[in-house]
Amino acid sequence: MTAGPLSALGELDPEPHASWSQSTVTVRTDRPLTAFSLELRVRGGDGVRSTGARRTLPGEDFDLTVSQQGEDLVHRWVLRPGAGVPAGEHVFAAQYEHAADGHEPEHDRYLIRATAADGPLIAEGGFR
Repeated sequence: MTAGPLSALGELDPEPHASWSQSTVTVRTDRPLTAFSLELRVRGGDGVRSTGARRTLPGEDFDLTVSQQGEDLVHRWVLRPGAGVPAGEHVFAAQYEHAADGHEPEHDRYLIRATAADGPLIAEGGFR
């Protein structure tokens, strides 16, 4: 979790299924944001496959891409031009299938880059 005007907390859904999990990033900002991107990386190689994503902000305000980059499944939300992120708490989640023996999140990461009226902000971390 990063402190300051932009902070975030990454958590693995506490009730995953044998071959499905959800990683959630809760973002807190004390000021409106004019630019925003969140990259959520799940380690797992070819055995991990996206089954969806969600966020509490309007879907039409974001472009979502999902890609495989090396051993990481990457969900990336990017705020569209002209849209904004209001001050408050917002949730972003990625859902994915994985090997039946479960998913250990110790190598999963998130990175948030944002811009507020007074300049750039960054928050990054892992999942617990």
